[in-house]
Amino acid sequence: MIGALMKIAHSVDDIAALIDGHVEGDGAHRLTSIVGPDLADAAALVPVYRRSWLAEAARCGAGCLLVGLDAEVPRSYGGSVIRVADPDRALDALVSQLAPTHDWPSAGVHPSAVIAPTAELHESVHVGARVVVGPGARVGAGTVLHAGVIVGAGVVIGDLCRVHAGAILESGCELGARVVIQAGAILGGDGFGYRQVAGAHEKIPQLGAVELHDDVEIGSGTTIDRARFDATIVGAGTKIDSQVHIAHNCRIGKHCAIAGHTTLAGHAVIEDFVLVGGRSGIINGVTLAERSSVGGCSLVVKDTEPGQYVAGIPARPGRRWAREVAALAKLPEWMRAHGGER
Repeated sequence: MIGALMKIAHSVDDIAALIDGHVEGDGAHRLTSIVGPDLADAAALVPVYRRSWLAEAARCGAGCLLVGLDAEVPRSYGGSVIRVADPDRALDALVSQLAPTHDWPSAGVHPSAVIAPTAELHESVHVGARVVVGPGARVGAGTVLHAGVIVGAGVVIGDLCRVHAGAILESGCELGARVVIQAGAILGGDGFGYRQVAGAHEKIPQLGAVELHDDVEIGSGTTIDRARFDATIVGAGTKIDSQVHIAHNCRIGKHCAIAGHTTLAGHAVIEDFVLVGGRSGIINGVTLAERSSVGGCSLVVKDTEPGQYVAGIPARPGRRWAREVAALAKLPEWMRAHGGER
């Protein structure tokens, strides 16, 4: 079934007017949904923001395709076309205008919430069912704490933040303005620190903090451990996907993006504008230099250079990795040719 967020009721001309598009074909044709090619019918608008999708989209029977200015739509396609400069951004603009919005909840505290007497909540805060706010915590103007959120003692949450259901902010966490924490994320748990003493594991006290600067977003199920003695830091504008683990004392710079299932070991440093592909690992103390990027499923074991792309296990410069992968694929043929494989 098609999700309700993608239901529409507009003509092709109406849609084009909303995104400054140029219509080819029947502008009066009515559209009822925005979907991918696999769900398309004669009343569907199919956005084609990757060139590789064009052939499939043209065969799917959609009523209208949203394409780039220079896209070569097959002659066999019989529906309408809307051309725009950037289909990807045009789709964002269109959905933002047409899709139902998730209203910001009104101010108020649910009767089942537990608020410590010494906690300070701005009068415009929304506190959902079964939220717990600990002693000395401070929550800024317009912030929303959804159902089941736990805010530990002394936690500071800035203005216009949104903390989704079941997230936990342990004591010592500090959030800037407009931070989004998705459901089930846990911030401020103890770092994994032990030393061997007389054949047993002795716990190293983890007494530091977690700091998220303005406009950070943390995905569902992500965990960020507190530092041993100072702070684990995530810089302004950085976006962290679901099920990522950030260990104690890591430093993440501004406007980075870290995809799901990635793990940063303790004291790793990620400088500004770094991109990390999903299911990657960064070992203890490694620094990813400014504007470097890591391919998915890589293991970074040494520092990168500014702007460098690395990939593989262990991660190495991207071109070298690509050559090695290509050569490895030819290895069985080489072995047969040289009598090394029977």
